[in-house]
Amino acid sequence: MLIEDVKKSIADAGFHDGEKMPSVRKMAERLGLSVNTVHRAYKILAQEKLVQLVHGKGCFWGSAPSFEVKAEESVYSVVERQFQIEDRKSVV
Repeated sequence: MLIEDVKKSIADAGFHDGEKMPSVRKMAERLGLSVNTVHRAYKILAQEKLVQLVHGKGCFWGSAPSFEVKAEESVYSVVERQFQIEDRKSVV
């Protein structure tokens, strides 16, 4: 029953679609509950598609915002650029 109460409290909190929710730890502190209880409530809300859990980003109400993924520069291109810089220094 406690999990249902936590779910209801979170659902009634007025989060907007895509809004980042407090971490499990912060929510547990605010509600005076264990981290495990809040974590279970977040997982159930995710299973019910009310929140989105994004690894490394957090928990978002409704749909998670899209994150821009930037292509990482390859190690090879960094090393090649360094060689070119060093090569130009030796020519001058």
